[in-house]
Amino acid sequence: MSIAIFLRKEPLVNYFNRLLIGSLNSGSGNNALLCSGFFQEKFNNSSYMASSEPGFVDALNRHKVNLTLVGIHNGSWKQSYINFRNSIKNDALRSVVARYKNGLRWHAKVYILFNNKMPVFAIIGSSNLTRPAFSIDSIFNYECDVVLWDESCESLKLFLDELFENINDPHQIIRAPYIPEYNNNLTLSDRLILLEQDILKQCPSILE
Repeated sequence: MSIAIFLRKEPLVNYFNRLLIGSLNSGSGNNALLCSGFFQEKFNNSSYMASSEPGFVDALNRHKVNLTLVGIHNGSWKQSYINFRNSIKNDALRSVVARYKNGLRWHAKVYILFNNKMPVFAIIGSSNLTRPAFSIDSIFNYECDVVLWDESCESLKLFLDELFENINDPHQIIRAPYIPEYNNNLTLSDRLILLEQDILKQCPSILE
């Protein structure tokens, strides 16, 4: 397993978007956990729909990825979360379940892609499913995301090798190996499974 840290500092270079959608398009997984403090889907006066980001729903459908959503930070975003869940479920070729923590206040941003039950790719960081964080737009947030992946997964390796080769600024990312001996001898897969279990335990309620 390997680790990379990305800082978004340009409006048109959104690695969070590329990594999330690209990992789905790699065909490496069939289940995903997607957690966000905010899911922006026609919220307030904004017409932006996170579900409409190019390639996102197509990748979910093409590879029949079952999706578990977890949110949200406060009640004012509930309808937007419902809208997002409904948009993702429309025309779905797989299951979509939306969960939330009782009392809300959910702010963790976690995406884990599983091949069956085995984690192969993850993004943990500051990016929400909102226009400033997920879109390629002139209005953008400076976001920092940590990416973790299984190097033995050939389709992921090909996708990430190509992405890394096309990064012009060598200071754009930080890369490092994951060392189990420094982490209570847990593999990164073990640790991501525990993280998923913690999240689902904290968020038992299903959005109606």
